Amino acid sequence: MRSCPVVRFPPLPTTSRQRFTVATCVHLHAHTSRHQASLVNVPALLAFDEKDYSIAMENAPGRPLHELLISREYFDRAFKIGLRVVAWLRNFHLTPCSDHDLIMESSQPFKAYKADLQYTRLFEYLSPPQVDVAERFLHRQIKNTKSVLHGDLNSRNILVDDENRINVIDFEQGQVGNGIHDVAYLVSEFVIYSFFQNSDPEEQIKRFWREYDWEFRNRLRWEEYRQHLAFQVLYRLKGPSRQVWAGHLDEPTRRQIEDWSLRQFAEWLL
Repeated sequence: MRSCPVVRFPPLPTTSRQRFTVATCVHLHAHTSRHQASLVNVPALLAFDEKDYSIAMENAPGRPLHELLISREYFDRAFKIGLRVVAWLRNFHLTPCSDHDLIMESSQPFKAYKADLQYTRLFEYLSPPQVDVAERFLHRQIKNTKSVLHGDLNSRNILVDDENRINVIDFEQGQVGNGIHDVAYLVSEFVIYSFFQNSDPEEQIKRFWREYDWEFRNRLRWEEYRQHLAFQVLYRLKGPSRQVWAGHLDEPTRRQIEDWSLRQFAEWLL
């Protein structure tokens, strides 16, 4: 297993105004599209101030889904909640957004920043032929402007109360691109916690995909999902916030997960 040097987030490439614009526009879009998937709520924005770039939203009750995920006792409950969020994502990505172009303009620098952080910096783990495929894959993702994305849909931005009511928050990293990125970023956590549970993640990976994409036989989209997932799982282990997502794992489990990611690259970066 490769040694893991200290990694820090590079400076943000966007201004406070750009991040404020993205946060408000994507949040408003998500709040509007939530009606198509009522099992997941997006808190309403109560006020926002363009002078100091501040936002106030209604109270979102519950605790982060992350707390359920890292508990062996509640993992099954967390999985069912994850399926509901992925179903909401499908509707969110398919809903046309009137601020699409404004979001795209304001988020492009940050999209490139995240692509470098979550993908390009992991090319060192690939063989030369895999790097060639990965570069073409990443080029397609950067050029994709189809859907408005959450951009940071992790289990800390999903709140769950005792009645299993769900709130999705924190849209500051929103961008325009391929919705599969959002799905894979969330599912990567479930892959990691499957290893924590000593279980095979494959069936969960498929269940999430069936919830998101009814065209399960669409080979190209399925391949994109698996490629995104291989990168995102490895990023959770190696990225600047790795202590949050993998800090609870022992060394043998970390090696298992890294080996799994490398096998995924060998299978899907063809």
